[in-house]
Amino acid sequence: MKTYSKYKDSTVSEISYRPRGSNIDVQKMYDRELRNGSFNAESYKNANIVLIGAGGLGSNISYGLVKKGVGRLTICDGDTVDITNLHRQKYKYSEIGKPKASTLTQNLKNDAIKKIKLKAVDLFFEEAIDIIMADNPAICICAPDNDDVRYLAAEYCFESNIPFITMGLSENSDYGYIFIQHSLDECGCWQCYRKGNRGRQKCGVTANLNLPLLFSALTLTACDHILSKSELPWTYRRLSLSGQISELNTIVPKWKECPVCSNK
Repeated sequence: MKTYSKYKDSTVSEISYRPRGSNIDVQKMYDRELRNGSFNAESYKNANIVLIGAGGLGSNISYGLVKKGVGRLTICDGDTVDITNLHRQKYKYSEIGKPKASTLTQNLKNDAIKKIKLKAVDLFFEEAIDIIMADNPAICICAPDNDDVRYLAAEYCFESNIPFITMGLSENSDYGYIFIQHSLDECGCWQCYRKGNRGRQKCGVTANLNLPLLFSALTLTACDHILSKSELPWTYRRLSLSGQISELNTIVPKWKECPVCSNK
């Protein structure tokens, strides 16, 4: 695996930003969200979250994390902005051709309501594990377009005891899933869920805005519960926009043949 010292300075960029009014009374600002019991503003303030993927899912998830007041957010993506991204991702026409990760962090700065540190890594995850995981994140959110990255990130997070959230969308943009991997003994890891099925190399969805927004919301809900140390009644959830596929909420059990966690 490559190391940080081998990269040019332009590959990794950091922003520390304190917006005007960031010292506002937290209790007053988050009053309505604090009422639901699963949101902890102080935990977000002190959290470092890693986000792999800055596309339809990642860019919308990142916006939510910034609005929730996350203290540090690292975004990793080696892709560039394309014209087909503009209707469903947080980019502008003038940003076509620019690196997604560093462009997104610049755009997120304008959405910040609390002091935040934003780190952009304009590399794909498999090239940059040592950079983005160096600060021992509180959560790793994996929103790529292929299963190879999910496998690599999930195994790394399991071995490092880092809560891991991933999600995927169907090719017709009608249904998707979200999966949470954490340290609860009775819960299975990502490979327990897949049971040896490697999945597709490339997801290639007929992308729209609707489905990513739905699963961005579920991802943020999972972050709320992980940071506030409150339990969700599921580690896997499947939903369909049209309702043609039944909803599923379940705790993924351990798989006795799992090569990752069966001996843990």
